[in-house]
Order: sequence, then structure tokens, then C-alpha cells
Amino acid sequence: MNEFSESELSSTRDLVVASGSTRSLPARRWRLRNLIIETGARLIGSTNAQTWLLFEATGTIEINGKLEFRAFSSERRNFSTRTSSGRDLDHAFSMSNLGGNGGRGRDTGGAPGGAGAPGTRDYGGGGGGGGTRWASGNRFPGDAASGSTGGNSKSSKGGNGGKRGPFSNGGLLYLSAEQILGNGSIDVTGLPGASGEMGDQGATQFNGAGGSGGGAPGGEGGVVILETNDLSFDLEFLVSGGQGGQGAGGVRPGTSGGPGAAGFVD
Repeated sequence: MNEFSESELSSTRDLVVASGSTRSLPARRWRLRNLIIETGARLIGSTNAQTWLLFEATGTIEINGKLEFRAFSSERRNFSTRTSSGRDLDHAFSMSNLGGNGGRGRDTGGAPGGAGAPGTRDYGGGGGGGGTRWASGNRFPGDAASGSTGGNSKSSKGGNGGKRGPFSNGGLLYLSAEQILGNGSIDVTGLPGASGEMGDQGATQFNGAGGSGGGAPGGEGGVVILETNDLSFDLEFLVSGGQGGQGAGGVRPGTSGGPGAAGFVD
């Protein structure tokens, strides 16, 4: 996948993504005459971005392929910029969805399993460690999970919970042109959350299974802002949040994380 650079723009400052090709470009302000994404083409804003992606065209933005801007920062702060027309753009992601809960470790022969941890806005809870009874009769309780880290055990450690990724939200996108048209799609969906890890399942009758980790919260959907004098499009806008990560299975499974909130188009 080739990345566009400023020097690639034509003398008329047209940015054209040809049919069947996939190109990327960094998140920044792009001042253009025309932006054209042909049928079957794909233009991707850089992943791991921490700033708005702005297309400011004096002519036409025509999207018959796909414009994608995902894997955006998960920082809890306001992302702000100002357009060339003087419009202030501000957005802060809520990211209020929670990770799944970790499973409790299984009791064995009077040795209790450790408690699983609850999920938070940043991670799924870890699973508790399994209880252990040795053939000698000694009993060892499993440790409770701590945050996303599974509890320890003499036999069966709890699984870790999935963590919210540092770049799991949909992107922040601004399009400005005299005319916006096309029948393609714009995708700023959030990424799915990471799955929890399965706890050790206990190899013998003396080993209680460790609880499994909860899934991470899903990423939040992004934002698309349009500014034009002529809306003549049949575009599909994809702004949903990502699904929460799956809780790991096993004897004492974790629960899945919550989905991210949807973004919006303005």
C-alpha cells in the first residue's frame, strides 16, 4: 500500500485514487482542487493518528470507492483544530463502555478459588486463580485477580483480561468542497476490543481451574463533518462502535466487553 505525498499531487492539485488501487496518506490538512476516489479504489487515513484528517477542496470531492479512517487515538482528551474557513472542530470520545468481568477461580477440595476482577473503561477483568488441594491434604486458595491481571495459583492461574487498545477509536474526518458526490462509503468505525485470555484449566482432580479473563471494551465510532454547497451523493456512512472483546471460555469463563458508542455525521 503506497502512501500519498504532497509531491504526488498534480499541478492542478487533484488527488485521484485509481480504480482497484489502495493508497494511504497521513492525517493532516490537505488543500486540494479535487479529490476523486474511483469505483473499487480505497483511500486510507493513517492508523495510530492523533489529529483530524481534513480534505479542503475548492472543486469536487467524489467518492465512488471507499474512504477509511480508523484506529484513531483512544486518549481521553479533546481533539481540536480549525478549518481554513475558520470553523472550530472539537471532539472528545466518551469511552464509557466497560470491559467484561473476569471469571472466579474454581474451588477444589475445600480450597477456594480467587475472585475475578470487574471490567473497567480500560480493560476486561482478570480471572481468579484456581484453588489447589495437594494429595498430602494441604489446601491453597487461589489469589484474586488484580485489575486485568489474572490471579496466581499453586496450580491454575487465572487468565488476563483484554485491554483497550491505545488506538481503537474511529477517526475524525472533515470534508469541504463546492460539491460532494458519489455512491461509495466512508468508514470511521471503532475497532473491536481484544479478547480475554483463558485461565489454566486444571490438569488433575487436585487442581481447580483458573477463571478466564473478560473481553476489552470496543472502540468508539468516529466523526464525519461535511461542509459544501451541493450535496449530491448516495454515500454510505459507517460510524458504529466496535464490538466488545470476547470473554475467554473454559470452566469459569469471563464475560464479553461492551460495544463502543456510535459516532456521527454532521
